[in-house]
Amino acid sequence: MNIAFWDNQLCERGTSVSLYDYAHYNEKILGNTSYIFYNKNNSENKEPIIEKFKQRFIVHGVNSFNEVDFYLIKYKVSHIYVIKFGKNDSNKSSVAKTCNHCVFDASEPHGDVYAAVSKCVKGYTDSIPIVSHMIDLPNHTLNMREELSIPADAIVFGGYGGANSFDIKYVHEVIYDVAKENKHMYFLFANFNRFCPELPNIIHLPMITSMDKKTAFINTCDAQIWGCSLGETFGIAIGEFSMKNKPIIASKVGTLNHALILKEKGLWYQCPEELRDIFVTFYPKESKTKELNAYTEYTPEKVMRQFNEVFLQ
Repeated sequence: MNIAFWDNQLCERGTSVSLYDYAHYNEKILGNTSYIFYNKNNSENKEPIIEKFKQRFIVHGVNSFNEVDFYLIKYKVSHIYVIKFGKNDSNKSSVAKTCNHCVFDASEPHGDVYAAVSKCVKGYTDSIPIVSHMIDLPNHTLNMREELSIPADAIVFGGYGGANSFDIKYVHEVIYDVAKENKHMYFLFANFNRFCPELPNIIHLPMITSMDKKTAFINTCDAQIWGCSLGETFGIAIGEFSMKNKPIIASKVGTLNHALILKEKGLWYQCPEELRDIFVTFYPKESKTKELNAYTEYTPEKVMRQFNEVFLQ
């Protein structure tokens, strides 16, 4: 089958990460052909991400969803997968089965198929099927400590994601205070907005688009520090760190799918004092002896089985 994939924008956030994964494994596991479509006028588009998609798939940027049917006919597409916030935007193909995948709000089911990424999505009911995101990173042992001049024996806490997705103010304050007082502790971030005065042991990197580089980033860290006030309806970045057996330092705030998945494997803070205590008592060697991967159910093989059953059958 020929399957189209639509996102309103192609960017560094989890929706585009997931779109890429679904499209890739639609070919590799399900044996179909994938075509990518997006709104080329969306201000959230990121050129490096668009180029990444173009290196792998046939990609078309269009002015609106209404232009897609022309290409669906051209490529003999039977289904169009649409990842979205979840509200009814009236976007529906007249020539292919429209399969909507809700990430944040499932209160307005529409299209030919309507699924959610987890039961934690707002408005979810048992009548809505679940198709999870997947966690998929290459395996290698390279890290970035030498290139970033981080000592081999330093303790490194790290995180990455959307620019605005690390937004809990007291987390910023605790990180700055701990880094200032503990020169052997480093805080490494990618793509997050800068949130404090510069210190040599607080490092901000630009957006990471390479999966090999993302693995190297995680390998550089002893633990993930998470701080998103909205919570997670799934939590791809958390899953990527967890998959590499890294401890996850997080808070039970906002939408709590990350808490439901991590359970006792998470290092939980609910206030500045608890977070500071986690940092100053953290012992990397202790975590390396534990099995911390909480995302074993979210492999490409298992998720694409869901994808096929819900969207394509």
